[in-house]
Parts: sequence; C-alpha cells; structure tokens
Amino acid sequence: MMITGEVLVVDDTVTNLAVVSCVLEGAGFEVAVALDGDRALELATRHLPDLILLDVKLPGLSGFEVCQQLKKNPNTAYIPVILMTALSDPHSKVKGFEALSRKGTAGQSKNASTDKAA
Repeated sequence: MMITGEVLVVDDTVTNLAVVSCVLEGAGFEVAVALDGDRALELATRHLPDLILLDVKLPGLSGFEVCQQLKKNPNTAYIPVILMTALSDPHSKVKGFEALSRKGTAGQSKNASTDKAA
C-alpha cells in the first residue's frame, strides 16, 4: 500500500489514539502519536507532518497552546491543524480560531517571498 502522507495524532486518551491511528493507517497514512503537548511539539518540529489532529484538552500544554506555538514557528506554521474537542461553548470556539490564526500571515501563501518575485 502506498503511503499518502504523515499525520500526527495528539490525544491523551489511548483508545482515541488507537482508533484514529487504525483508520488512518488503513487509508495508507503514516501515523505518529503523542500523548501530551510537549511531545506533540517535539514530533511536529522533527517530522513536519502533513496534518496534525490535535485534542484540545491535554495534560500540560493544552491543544490551544500547542497550536499557538506551532503557528508561531516558521517551520511548522503552515502545517494544517484540526482541533478535536467535545467543547462547544462559544469561548472555546473563539479560542480555537485564535489559536489557528497566524497573526501577520493571514492571506499569505506558503511561498509569499517567492510570490512577490514572480
């Protein structure tokens, strides 16, 4: 089976990790897993996955904090992140959108510096 990309799955619930990993691997994705925010940051900066599935409620750094750090790092800022949560209150939704935003880069493509030269 051909590998279609690498996905980093971050969740502190082992059952969730197992289910999501099984589905993704069955679809041909390479999967890395992390149980906490610090490990997620370490794996994301080392592997530069194609996608990150990130639980919001984690021990230590929250998913919101991990996402903010990823978006501040030029090496990981353009990795798509999907926040996974059961939280549905308006405050949590706003916090999620804020964590996903890249202040100062909104509307810029990944190759903004080369786009200007074209």
